[in-house]
Amino acid sequence: MRFNKLLPLAGAAALLPLAALAQDAAVPAGSPAGTEVGFILTTFMFLVTGFLVMWMGAGFSMLEAGLVRSKNVTMQ
Repeated sequence: MRFNKLLPLAGAAALLPLAALAQDAAVPAGSPAGTEVGFILTTFMFLVTGFLVMWMGAGFSMLEAGLVRSKNVTMQ
C-alpha cells in the first residue's frame, strides 16, 4: 500500500527534469532578461518594505491608542 502512494511521486520526480531538456533553442546572449529580472525584484522589494512600514504604523497606532499593556511599555 505504501509503495502505491510513492509511485506517482517517484514518477513525477523522474520525469520532471526532462522538461528542462525540451527547449527548442538557446537564449541569445544579448537578451535583456537581466533588466527585467532586476525590475521585478526591485518592485517586489518595494512592495514588501511598503507593507512592513504600514504594519509598523499600525503597531505604533495601537501603542498610542492604549491597546498595549502598561507593563510592556517603558514610558514614565
